[in-house]
Amino acid sequence: MTANNKTVAQRIVGFLERREITHVSGLCGHTNMAVLAAVAESPIAFVKGLHE
Repeated sequence: MTANNKTVAQRIVGFLERREITHVSGLCGHTNMAVLAAVAESPIAFVKGLHE
């Protein structure tokens, strides 16, 4: 995928990859599904947080 065809979520994950980030944490939800999908396609591990 060329740079012009990347989504904002893919650009965010690319930024993290270039900075050699290996793990990110957060909550799963509909507001960040695009970022979670982009992380799933990258070598970055997502650590799910829990809430009540």
